[in-house]
Amino acid sequence: PHVSVPMSIDEVNHPVLLALLHANLLRPRWGPSRLIVANAQTRRRLLKWIDAQHAKLSWKQRIEYNLRLVREKPPLARYL
Repeated sequence: PHVSVPMSIDEVNHPVLLALLHANLLRPRWGPSRLIVANAQTRRRLLKWIDAQHAKLSWKQRIEYNLRLVREKPPLARYL
């Protein structure tokens, strides 16, 4: 998995991506230009944290979150 980005890292303006880059949780790769998770351990830890946050939500909040994700994922992917 990766996130496609412009050729110049200076053109990346999404605050979460910039924070993950600054914390060395994401790494740039070229040809094609993209960001990848730094390593397998980082990927596991991020997924574990995301799952823990999702588990804290009520059933109603989970359904709302999942519906919002389905609606917003395509525009978010285009933005990134």
